[in-house]
Amino acid sequence: MASYRIEFSIQRAEDDGGDFAEIGFGTSFSHATIDAALHDVDSLVQNDMWETMDDMPEPEKARADEAAR
Repeated sequence: MASYRIEFSIQRAEDDGGDFAEIGFGTSFSHATIDAALHDVDSLVQNDMWETMDDMPEPEKARADEAAR
């Protein structure tokens, strides 16, 4: 039986139209269907549960920046 997972990257461009820079990333869990993996990704992003590295804003900070625009 096949398994599926989706790897994703969240990128942001500043207002000046510059290049996009990665601010987060993640992967779904392994699922039996693509739809189930997609649902997983949707839930992770909507609940600010993506991963970051040291030079990336935490999800809460990224959301605050988004709301301030």
